[in-house]
Amino acid sequence: MADSAERNSDFCSSLCNLTNNDDIEAVLKGQRGMLARIEKTNHMILNCNNISEQQLEMMTSRYRRHTNVLKDMKKDLQSVHARIRRLKRILELKNPDSWTIIEEEANKKIVLKEMEKDSPDLMDFNNVSINDGNPEGKT
Repeated sequence: MADSAERNSDFCSSLCNLTNNDDIEAVLKGQRGMLARIEKTNHMILNCNNISEQQLEMMTSRYRRHTNVLKDMKKDLQSVHARIRRLKRILELKNPDSWTIIEEEANKKIVLKEMEKDSPDLMDFNNVSINDGNPEGKT
């Protein structure tokens, strides 16, 4: 039994002799350095998260305000369009002949504006005479 205890102590002492204290200190120093860098990085990430959270709260309140403004604008526009439709119906009932003429003229203007948008380089149709096809009636 004493022999096995002696073997164990020899094994432990040889194992201790295998490790170099300088190497262990270097490893511990590297680990401490990495821990300090990781803690610094963690602190920076926490600051970034706090700033992001503040910005999110501010932008959320702005978003809600803008959404409410848009909702109010939509209601106002719907009200205006409903009034316009009501006035159109009233005018159409009072003057049906005049209303059809007005609609035809408005449709012509819309078509001309669309044509100008599509091809602005075409000649101006307002200055063309139907009889001769020359601008401003010149020959």
